[in-house]
Amino acid sequence: MDRTPLTQCPLCRRPVKKLISSFSTPKVTKPLSVSDAKNAGFTILEKRCDGNYEKL
Repeated sequence: MDRTPLTQCPLCRRPVKKLISSFSTPKVTKPLSVSDAKNAGFTILEKRCDGNYEKL
């Protein structure tokens, strides 16, 4: 973003201009379940009363 804009393409030497476009993020409509998280490769930990975590 802070780089000076190129005036021409380094390969073809044609004029260019800097474009800033928006990006999209995935919309999660529901919270992930434990099985969804496990299928995605995450490790699921649950905190117990004594302060330790147990792997589910």
